[in-house]
Amino acid sequence: MTLASVRAGAGPAPLPAAVAQIASFHGRLTYEARSVENPDLRVNGSLVVNQDGWSLDERSTSSEVFASNQASWIRSGAQTLVFDDPFDVDALANSWAVLLARGSQAQFVPDPGGSSWTSDDGIRIFMDADRSEVIGAADTKNAASFAYADWVEISGLRLPQSIVRLRDGVTVAAFTVDGYRVGWAPAEALAPRAQSAQQVEGPTPASPFQPVVSAPVWRRFSIVFALLVIALGIVAWTRRDALAERLARRLSSDPRAWRTVGETVFVSPEGILSYEGRSYRVGAVFHNRVARIQSSPLFIRVSAPGVPRAMVLARKFPRTAPLAPAARRSAGGFTLVEALTACALFASVIVAAVFPALVVLAHADHLAAQRQTALRIAANALADEQAALAYGYSIEENSTVSKVDGMTLRETVSPSPVGGLFDLTVDVTGPSGQTLARIVTQLGPPVPPPGAHAPTPAPSGSPR
Repeated sequence: MTLASVRAGAGPAPLPAAVAQIASFHGRLTYEARSVENPDLRVNGSLVVNQDGWSLDERSTSSEVFASNQASWIRSGAQTLVFDDPFDVDALANSWAVLLARGSQAQFVPDPGGSSWTSDDGIRIFMDADRSEVIGAADTKNAASFAYADWVEISGLRLPQSIVRLRDGVTVAAFTVDGYRVGWAPAEALAPRAQSAQQVEGPTPASPFQPVVSAPVWRRFSIVFALLVIALGIVAWTRRDALAERLARRLSSDPRAWRTVGETVFVSPEGILSYEGRSYRVGAVFHNRVARIQSSPLFIRVSAPGVPRAMVLARKFPRTAPLAPAARRSAGGFTLVEALTACALFASVIVAAVFPALVVLAHADHLAAQRQTALRIAANALADEQAALAYGYSIEENSTVSKVDGMTLRETVSPSPVGGLFDLTVDVTGPSGQTLARIVTQLGPPVPPPGAHAPTPAPSGSPR
């Protein structure tokens, strides 16, 4: 039985429609799949089949599977492995796509009983009772088998939406496949994606543990170039003074493109030169010297007699002149209304704030002078009373009032709560009646004058 006769349905054992469709598919198939156990795991796949070969590419967040009739590999993280049989890879989500690809290049013969068909490369397809639907497939070379359900028809091609992977009869993984898109290629217009082991991104079969291909050469070159520029910038910044000095030496003796501006003596003691409204630090050596300024589009050159070396500095942008309306207004001065308003505000401030403050200060000075005089009068009166009552045989309670320098002086002697002592109070009041000074002290028992006999003690209970 030839491949042509099988695909044409000729011969004693014609192919069922579902198997014939597998054997006749040429075109492109794309799909989206997700794991039943882990819904967050999503897979995007594409299959290309033509008369020259086939290729399958599945990509997910955890791995990438590439299978073809020439080379097959799986990449997970930084590790890439080569495999021979796609059905033996548990990371493969859509085994039906591999069945379509390998069935297009195989010959199918019926098995005894007529419920299954086996290809010449060991793929066995199981049919339902009426041979109208594929219910499963198995790889006779290993223990992998698959169950298919929930069929849909897209562009004349029947495709399963539910795929279950089994190994030795035990479920290993289950996927739901949707988002099918089918493109038939009857004229073999689609070129296969299959590449030789040297052309694919994966490793060659002779080196199964080859690392993932690194970034393109241009990206690495740009990174190296950026690091070089950063290093040069760091070196230039740390040596900026030496570079500026070397540039100044070179340009100071180069007369090309220099235009003499004029001479100036406006160099501060700190070495600051003002030119075009900008400040330049030329050094204190140019202070009090007639400095000559030359300019070019990018630099200015400052030299002076007696200075052995000229200073070359980067030219700064000149400051713009003020606007014409503002200049005319400043030249014209203030109007009469503005002057009168300013005078009125000034007079209001003087009358409302300054004059009362001056009055308060003047009154404070007068009050301070009165208090000083009152303290002097009180101190003198206290000294007189202490001297008069220091010696004698008795101290009597009395009160005297007198006028001194326009102020009222009141001296009061009264018994103290402490036995044998008297309180002496000196008060000085001003013309308006306010107390300016007050001194209170105590006097002890009188002492006999020197050379006098001590007084006879008073009888007990008599006043002293």
